[in-house]
Amino acid sequence: MKKGKYIFFAIFAVWATTTSCDKLFSEHIDLSTDNNENCDCEISEEPETYDVKLKVTINDKNPEVPITIFFGSIERNNVATTLTATNALTTVNLKLNHDYTYMAKYLKGSDTVYVPVKSRLKKSVYLCHDDSCWTIDNSVINLKLK
Repeated sequence: MKKGKYIFFAIFAVWATTTSCDKLFSEHIDLSTDNNENCDCEISEEPETYDVKLKVTINDKNPEVPITIFFGSIERNNVATTLTATNALTTVNLKLNHDYTYMAKYLKGSDTVYVPVKSRLKKSVYLCHDDSCWTIDNSVINLKLK
């Protein structure tokens, strides 16, 4: 039985060293791939800002939707930017690696309705064919009226 355990550990050690990811990881790499042909690198330079897509409801009652974007929470009242959306999909360029609260303002009947979404806009990096590739998390924000 002991011989079987040693064989198992030897096989495991060989497998672990042949599939190790040490060349894929560095102190700046968050994710990795195994350099297959299917990886797609859309962003090859490290970005500082990114165009966030904001989905809003455009209808007869709301042909224009005012949006306020706050750094962090609304309570801090630290406004990053304001804009008015006139299309169902609007973009805004924001700094990465920040927490934002997005607030859309709608009319629903005779009421004013606010749709808040809090999200961290962050970047991460992985390797694709030995090149650094960047991805952006939370780059589409759904502010649609429900």
